[in-house]
Amino acid sequence: MKPPLLFATPTFGRAAGGLGVSADRITRHLAESYEPVVLVADPLLPSFSYEEDPRDPAGRRLVRFWWKNGSPTAAQFFADVAAHYLKDDCAWAAAFYVGELAFPLVQTARLHGARSALFARGNDIDLDLFSPSAFHVHRALSDADAVFAVSGEMCRKIRTFARSARPVFVGNGVDVDLFRPAEGQRPPVGDRRLVLGLFGEIKGKKGLDLLLEAVDFERFELRIVGRLHDDVARHLHGFLTYRPEVLPSVQLIPYCHEPAALVRHYQACDAVCIPSVHDGMPNVLLEAMASGCVCVASAVGGTKDLIDVGVNGFLFESRSVEDLIRVLAEAEAYLRSEPEGGRLRFEARRTVEERGSQEREGRLYREHLLQAPLRMGRRRPK
Repeated sequence: MKPPLLFATPTFGRAAGGLGVSADRITRHLAESYEPVVLVADPLLPSFSYEEDPRDPAGRRLVRFWWKNGSPTAAQFFADVAAHYLKDDCAWAAAFYVGELAFPLVQTARLHGARSALFARGNDIDLDLFSPSAFHVHRALSDADAVFAVSGEMCRKIRTFARSARPVFVGNGVDVDLFRPAEGQRPPVGDRRLVLGLFGEIKGKKGLDLLLEAVDFERFELRIVGRLHDDVARHLHGFLTYRPEVLPSVQLIPYCHEPAALVRHYQACDAVCIPSVHDGMPNVLLEAMASGCVCVASAVGGTKDLIDVGVNGFLFESRSVEDLIRVLAEAEAYLRSEPEGGRLRFEARRTVEERGSQEREGRLYREHLLQAPLRMGRRRPK
């Protein structure tokens, strides 16, 4: 019988965007060695309540809870919920995203003699280490038995701010059988405008404003697939109002909950841009590269771990419109030279097969949890 593992996350499932996709995928990985109990924050519940949810199609045990964030009472409530499930002799208590759940979970695990793991993703390290909750983030990182980070850059940040932490770099993974290039020979680019994609949960940090300023709409058409946050949507509306001549060159497609439809949108793009101001390792990057798209990404977070410039994609300096203009022109030149464009697409796909597959991600997580050294006073997981 597999030992139980408690996994707390603020979001879950494809409908919740990249974080939800990753939380769902990682618990599937862990289910091969453990019996996960997934604590999921759900704002539809009354405050300070929790209930078990039998609807998970993968057979995982879901427990939905809600609290009023940011108060000691909320942290105590969550600690009580976690303690209830830790009594089942859990091998690990894991917090996905080093945010408000991490500190009470790690301390509750210590109180009950269990081991704790943290899955650092992006904003938690890039922003929260400079926020009023920085002390709790620091303590959670320092006290956890295992810390996973999705980029080499994030590992370096964690070691700098929490010197006793021992972060391990495990990048995101993608289903390379689902996300793959379209079958058959790709038609030549010729003189047509290239299709440039922007995918995902598009927040302010995702850099749409930068991209709109940099794109030459006589050379590219922009396909936006995903959900725009309100401030981003207002900016796009203002841009199109100011420049109505580019309206036919901008296509908005709602967020795709059906993976097969999402794959077709990737396959229809010549290139995908990821102009994030800061990021972890974007699922979009892996999905696009696995689909044979050439990615143009800002040199932040995990993009630097996957993209080799001019070999499988292109990087530009974050926040620099001038550098993005330069790199888009360079990528266009490669894509219009069919031998070079085909080589880039092939290498992008091969990179994800070798370094970004779901199978590799799951194996590394399970191996590191089984081999993580004991800290004083903790029991070894079964």
